[in-house]
Amino acid sequence: MKELLTGSYTKEDFKVISKAFDLRNIAQYYVDKVIDTKESDFIMDKAPLFVNTSKDILSKISETDVERIRNSLGKFI
Repeated sequence: MKELLTGSYTKEDFKVISKAFDLRNIAQYYVDKVIDTKESDFIMDKAPLFVNTSKDILSKISETDVERIRNSLGKFI
């Protein structure tokens, strides 16, 4: 994802995404581990901004952009 969407999201956005996936992984697969409250609060604080950024990107994306992403994705497969 990072390679395909670097033009749309910032490094900060990718850090938030990565942290959210890590915390989800811990919560889902390691039930006995405790998630740090600061980390979960960080994700919850950043989530609304990330959703708005994603909506903004989706509203501005063109057919050319979609085709470029599809072609780039084909190179990974």
